[in-house]
Amino acid sequence: MNGKMSTPSRDGDYSRIIGMPHHVSERHPQMSMESRAAQFGAFDALSGIKGIEEKASEKAKAEAEAQMTGEEVFDW
Repeated sequence: MNGKMSTPSRDGDYSRIIGMPHHVSERHPQMSMESRAAQFGAFDALSGIKGIEEKASEKAKAEAEAQMTGEEVFDW
């Protein structure tokens, strides 16, 4: 290689880098799987937020339509 990092192509083909050696530090111990999971757990909490937003939007639209027509709003 010419000193540049090998990156995957845009189509997600990682075949050029999949067999490359992985550096392991002699100075810093590797993070445990539990610690890694805890570090990225905050992102997992956001995984269902899109569904919640869609449901709230549907509810708001239903309430607005009900106010315009004088209908009773049902509880979600």
